[in-house]
Amino acid sequence: MAKGRGVSALYDRLAALRREGPTPEARAVVAEGIANRSSVIVEKAAGLAAEFKFTDLCGEISEAFARFMRDPNYEDRGCGAKTALARAAVDLKCAAESLFLTGIRHFEGGGGFDPAVELRQLCALGLVQIRHPEVMNELVRLLVDPIVQARIGAVRALAQTGREEAALVLRLKVLTGDLEADVISEAFLALMELSAERQIDFVANYLSSTDEQIHAGAALAIGAARRPKAFDVLREWFDRNREQKQPAVLLAMATCRIPAAIDYLLGLVKSERFGVDAVTALALYKHDQALAARVRVAVKDCGIETVKSAYAKHFGADAMKPHLFD
Repeated sequence: MAKGRGVSALYDRLAALRREGPTPEARAVVAEGIANRSSVIVEKAAGLAAEFKFTDLCGEISEAFARFMRDPNYEDRGCGAKTALARAAVDLKCAAESLFLTGIRHFEGGGGFDPAVELRQLCALGLVQIRHPEVMNELVRLLVDPIVQARIGAVRALAQTGREEAALVLRLKVLTGDLEADVISEAFLALMELSAERQIDFVANYLSSTDEQIHAGAALAIGAARRPKAFDVLREWFDRNREQKQPAVLLAMATCRIPAAIDYLLGLVKSERFGVDAVTALALYKHDQALAARVRVAVKDCGIETVKSAYAKHFGADAMKPHLFD
């Protein structure tokens, strides 16, 4: 009972630290928490170490992680403590080579569920952060992880490397495919983040995919580049395929956030076929008063009831007032 009360008291002390801030006394309590056997205490303390930016606790964080990995007396159901320690190591930019290498290879559970999946993702970012010489090998391994979230984590980490060979790996992933379209969509985004100018034509090939998720993922990745060439690619695709409904391409144009794209979408508002999708895409700017006013004028001028309804739906309650279209 006394041991339980001690753990409870330490947890309460940790919980109270947020009101006190990063004082020397707080650091001592956080360090005590990280050294504790209770996974709940360690999880709380690791979070506070990161929040208070106690960078001098990197060594203690790595040591605690190692204890939970090797000592059966340090129970960590659900991988909460190890994950919190890894997150703290990443947030504090710790040079925690052993932690990250061990964590990215750690599995728990099975049958499609693994509580260690976030741990592997965090350790992937950690290896990128410390520029570990084996980072590419580890990320390739993670890219074929059985859990989809881990594969997405690998893709995002590859984007963070900024390395040319990362783009080659991502292209190979796209070309060979994945059971989950979300992984491929993330790969499109990662490719554009690595080098939009060099990768945009490759990603644009997938605008013609018959898989709606892949098509949409390619369009949105191109739009996220936010540059004139991205809009040009989307506009050219749209103009060549006007017989198709293309809401994802129009939304991608809106995400370009450049005047030419906005003007083009405003022109489509007056279209019987594309007006609803154009207004839906422009709803991205509903909190921009000047642009929202331009959309309202375009909707009023078009005289199409379905477009007016779409405007009322996406631009808020005030937009539904009849006088706006008088």
